[in-house]
Amino acid sequence: MKAARRIGALITTLVIGGCATAPPPPAPADTIDLVTPLPANFNVHAPAPQIPKPIAEFSGIWKGDWLVAASGEGPVGILHHTLVVTRIEPSTSSDFRAAVVYSAGAPPATWQDGGPGFWELWGTVSADGTLRMKAPGPDGGEAVYTVADDGKSLKGQYLVQGKTITGTFLRIR
Repeated sequence: MKAARRIGALITTLVIGGCATAPPPPAPADTIDLVTPLPANFNVHAPAPQIPKPIAEFSGIWKGDWLVAASGEGPVGILHHTLVVTRIEPSTSSDFRAAVVYSAGAPPATWQDGGPGFWELWGTVSADGTLRMKAPGPDGGEAVYTVADDGKSLKGQYLVQGKTITGTFLRIR
């Protein structure tokens, strides 16, 4: 009988101990990315219903790589890139304005710019479905994006100092 009580007490202890509140698992990181840093807080606003679909498709978070090449040669490195289109709104012309976060990782050795960073910029989306913005960084230039036919990727061109750097960026949200 004593053995049965001890086993019962052991089972009760294990059951009660197993019901104790365990600390919750850590929350998954939302959009913090050490490769391409992003602001701590930002919101992607759904485009208003009056924004045409080809323009509205830019809204969201896009991630991929710029392929950096030496003059007349193939790729010599990649530059990780995240583009966040946080808001699209009508403009005074037939174009639309797009609020974006442009984020880049550490550049390859052939790139003159500094380390990782992000910039909050305004771009223009034309009626033909092309997003353009002044490229960040000391060299200026222009970043140009178009949505692929499937709506799941962007084709990009970074035009700076007579060079064109290309990239493909997948929608992650």
